Amino acid sequence: VNDDVKVVGLDVPSKSSNIPTTSTADEESDDEEEEIIDPGPFPRNIYDNGIIENMKEVIYPRSLRKDAIKRYKDWYKAEKKIRTKQD
Repeated sequence: VNDDVKVVGLDVPSKSSNIPTTSTADEESDDEEEEIIDPGPFPRNIYDNGIIENMKEVIYPRSLRKDAIKRYKDWYKAEKKIRTKQD
């Protein structure tokens, strides 16, 4: 009597079948793959300045500060010069 079960054209052996065991070489390679490598210390979160400083930044973002606006104006003027030279 054949105890094997057929599922969608695949032979699935029953529990009574002899299933070959893995070799020790396969087990060693599995152990190497499962070995956890220490990634090192957790990186510092550069955006965590404390709750007070973070709330200040929500209310008054960096993009609205005078130095950021000056950098944008300088960039815009330089970009405008480049575009007028190309035309």
